[in-house]
Amino acid sequence: MRTEAPLLDSLLSELAAELDDRTTITAKREELARPETAIWAVPGLQQARMLLDKDGSLGELQRAALTFIWEPLQAVADAYASHIVMGDAEEVHKIPGALMARDESAILYGTLGLVLGLARAVAIQRGLLIQTENSFFRKVQEAVGRDSAWRPDVL
Repeated sequence: MRTEAPLLDSLLSELAAELDDRTTITAKREELARPETAIWAVPGLQQARMLLDKDGSLGELQRAALTFIWEPLQAVADAYASHIVMGDAEEVHKIPGALMARDESAILYGTLGLVLGLARAVAIQRGLLIQTENSFFRKVQEAVGRDSAWRPDVL
C-alpha cells in the first residue's frame, strides 16, 4: 500500500507490524506467561475453533491453554496488582480536589480510573480467567464476594 504521504506509509507499516507481532504463535504463548494478559488469552485459546493448523503449532498452543495452571504466575500477579493499586493512589487524591472544584469531568475520570484499575487489580491478583469483557465486572464481584464489606450499600 503506497500513499503520497511518507508519514502515513510509516504509520501504516508500524501498525501492520504491531498487529503481526500480536497474532503470532510466539506472542500468544508469551501472553500465557504474563498474568495481565493470561487472564484474557487463556479462555480465548481454550475456546478457539481451528480452521487450519498445517504444522500443529496452533493445536499445541491450545493444549497449553487447556492445561494452563495459574499458580506459577501468582507471585508476579501479586506484584502486578500491587503496582496497579499503588498507581491508583493518585486517582484517590485527585477526586476530592475535583469535588471541591466542582469539576465533573475530573470527578468522572478519576472515578472511572479507580473502578477500572481496582477491578483489573483484583482480576489479575485472583487469576480470574475472563471469557468475555461482558463478564469482567461480574467475575470480579463474585471473586470479592457480593456481600463484601467494601460494597457502598454495606458501608
